[in-house]
Amino acid sequence: MRSRTAPSSPRDLCAGRWTPVANWSRGDRGAMPVIRSDTHGDLFAQITSLNLERQQLLLRDSIAVALRIPFRIDEHLVLALHAACATFLVERPGRYRTEPVFVSYSDRLFPDPEHVPTLVRELIVDVYRRWHEDDPFTLAAYALWRLNWIHPFDDANGRTARAVAVYIVSVKFGRWMPGRIDALQIIKGNHDRYVAALQHADRGMAPRRISWSR
Repeated sequence: MRSRTAPSSPRDLCAGRWTPVANWSRGDRGAMPVIRSDTHGDLFAQITSLNLERQQLLLRDSIAVALRIPFRIDEHLVLALHAACATFLVERPGRYRTEPVFVSYSDRLFPDPEHVPTLVRELIVDVYRRWHEDDPFTLAAYALWRLNWIHPFDDANGRTARAVAVYIVSVKFGRWMPGRIDALQIIKGNHDRYVAALQHADRGMAPRRISWSR
């Protein structure tokens, strides 16, 4: 019989030695259990940290590959970067949302779920089109904003968008961004300015740069 006490590590969870009290998607037996911060705070923090480490490893590997072969970015990489940072934190890591999404810091309306795949693919086409036109930071900032504008996932949209931005900057510069503190940590440490910049871009760019709007 499986123990229903809290696991000592994510390894116990993965090995099936514990059945978590977690949300499951309606009727979807393929969905993952979702660990919530309000019910399993320590485990949530541990998984979040491990997920970010996993995402950074994938990010470094992807940059190394892109610097050796003619590869920029595609939809599969975006989904993989989300899956890496969202495992056990959302029901379907690496898959687009199927319901409306809201954020606590804004009352804006995000695109309906049925538009999400097309919008992400349009973004990727845009990145390819602008690859040689824009400097690394301009192109990365554009991708960062637009992925957040689309909000393609149930959660971890910011973490995924920031990883994509770091990928673009690194590949265009031809190396992993140097420094003791990486860009992901810098943005996280300046969250209020980051959110304000996204909201400013929403007001200035959405009406003229996006093909879909409410």
